[in-house]
Amino acid sequence: MVSKILASLLTIFSFLSAPTYTPKPSLPPVTLLFTGDVNLARSVNLKIAQKQDFSWPFLKTADFLKSADFTIINLESPLTANCPPTNSGMIFCGDIRNVAGLATAGVDLASLANNHRDNFGPDGVASTKTTLTNNNINFIDQGQIFFQQIKGRPFAFLAYDLVGHPFDKTVFLTQLTQARRQADYLIVIFHWGDEYTAQPNSYQQEIARLSIDNGADLVLGSHPHWVQTTQDYHDKLIVYSHGNFIFDQSWSLPTQQGILGQYTFSNGELASYHLYPIQINADYQPEMVK
Repeated sequence: MVSKILASLLTIFSFLSAPTYTPKPSLPPVTLLFTGDVNLARSVNLKIAQKQDFSWPFLKTADFLKSADFTIINLESPLTANCPPTNSGMIFCGDIRNVAGLATAGVDLASLANNHRDNFGPDGVASTKTTLTNNNINFIDQGQIFFQQIKGRPFAFLAYDLVGHPFDKTVFLTQLTQARRQADYLIVIFHWGDEYTAQPNSYQQEIARLSIDNGADLVLGSHPHWVQTTQDYHDKLIVYSHGNFIFDQSWSLPTQQGILGQYTFSNGELASYHLYPIQINADYQPEMVK
């Protein structure tokens, strides 16, 4: 009898001393913005010099860009101290002081994984990275993983240029696995596809689906200079190309257009998104289309 009473008391004591479960407080949603290609070179660079305002290209969109919790661009021009002014050519550079525009717009992360990254060689790459760092702007380079806590949630970003750099699928899958283990949300940024086309090619589609099949929550694309289609794949979103955001390709309407992608994450998933159309004016400033 005594042993039964003792056993009963031990059971009650065990129950009372067990840790109480406290539900994890719900965290607020996180909103990311991703722009089309940003090229602060060539005619854009000259226009900035004429206006004597290094924030010039961003003045009509800066408030909107700053409204996001985290703003990402594809920076398609090295920033150098001795950038020769030009209105032509395909070797890009921007004045090192043009970084003021990125800071004004609240840019948090610049992807350097694109085919113009190396236009001014290793010195140009180093100058760009130093300039961004000195202005509190993060960067992600080819084949790198960037981790960021945003409103208490761990995000992972991966960036790859499939136009001018080799791409190893085996390494890519390993990086996806590594990033997925350390983040609640995984976003992959690709520079890819055929220029001046509205549809993704078969390789873009293959790699995008491979990304999602191996843990990506969102796939974002750049390079074609036109807006390309989106795809819902296994309840995940692929935006194949955001088109241009700041560029001097004024010869056609599609190259003067782009989209600003606004992506909101909540409760472990991409809860909503909105693609805002923009139009680049004659002074190389993107404007929201109303």
